[in-house]
Formats: sequence, C-alpha cells, structure tokens
Amino acid sequence: FFFVNLMHPLLFVPNLIGYLRALLLLVAFGVYVESSPAVFVLLYALQAALDAVDGWAARRFNQCTAFGAWLDVAVDVTGRTMIWAVVSPSLVVIPCVEWMCFVCTHAQVGAQWKQANQTAPGLVVGIMKNGFKSPLGVLTISGIHVLPIWLYCAAHSQHFFIPTHLPLYAVGTAVLGVGRVLGFVAELWYIRLRLVFLLAPEDRAK
Repeated sequence: FFFVNLMHPLLFVPNLIGYLRALLLLVAFGVYVESSPAVFVLLYALQAALDAVDGWAARRFNQCTAFGAWLDVAVDVTGRTMIWAVVSPSLVVIPCVEWMCFVCTHAQVGAQWKQANQTAPGLVVGIMKNGFKSPLGVLTISGIHVLPIWLYCAAHSQHFFIPTHLPLYAVGTAVLGVGRVLGFVAELWYIRLRLVFLLAPEDRAK
C-alpha cells in the first residue's frame, strides 16, 4: 500500500506532461542545440507550450499537488539554465538566482509561491498580482521566459532571419531586458524574505 500511495501522484496527468517536457529538453539540448538550431527552438517551444497544458490538466482532472507545482517550476528553471549556459557561460548567474529563489519560495510557501506576501513592496505586488496576470507580470514573465531564447535565436540569426542590425531587435532586447530586471527584483525579495526567516530568533522561526 505504501508503494501505491507513493507512486499515485507521480502518475497524475500533469506530472506525466512534466516528464515529457523534461524529455523534450534533454533531446533538444543533447542532440540539436548546436547541430540544428531550428529543431532545437521547435522542441524548446513545444515543451514551453506544454507548460500551459499541465496547469490546465491539473485543474481539469483535479490533480493539483505540491509535487506537481514543484516539478513544473523545476523543469522551467532547468530549461532556462541550459539555454543561458549556451548563450553565454558568464550569464549562468541569472538562472543561479532563479534556483535560489525557487528553493526559497518552495521552502517558505510551497505551491502558493505566486501569491505575494502582504509585506511585499508595491513593485513586487504589482508583478505578482493575479499570478502574473497584470501588465507588470506579463512583462516580467516575458523577460524571464523569452529573453534567453531570444538571445539564442539572435546568436543563430542566419537560421531565423532575425535582423539583429535593425533598431527593432534592440528595442525587443531592451523590453525583454527590463522584464528580466523586474524578475530579479521579485526573486531577490523572496530570497531576502527567506533569509529574514532563517535569521530570526528561534522562537519566531518556529
């Protein structure tokens, strides 16, 4: 019975989608990232699209779990870590901050990490409002998710016909860059929140 109870959430539909996303990432990076940028972007985009499907499946089949919420973000951050490393090894510090935030948010609030704490500054509240469903939230999510693949495509512009010499590319990069900076603001606030908790007197931390 213990084995069945342990395995059952692992086989929920949204979690199976999460495993498929992870497999697509492994194939994309292991086989195509250098040899075929177009196929790589296609696989990366497919797993990103499935990111929306797993959330729908969790709600549709009433299979929302803490493990599923953890898996979803873990696959997201793993994919972005890989692509940042490909774009430039020196930029791996960006997903490192994401991983720190991931650890802090899931240790502090678990699956409810999208809900900003009442003590959060106004900018963070604006970013997190309605689960990122706000102008600031959309800009932030765009910067976090799109900027690395945007830069990858720009580095392989001959495959994607991206006019990197035109102002439009610079404007797009700037807008996504602003979104990524907003992401840093929220991430650093969550990291700070966790550190404050860890450094609190023992009677407060309990």
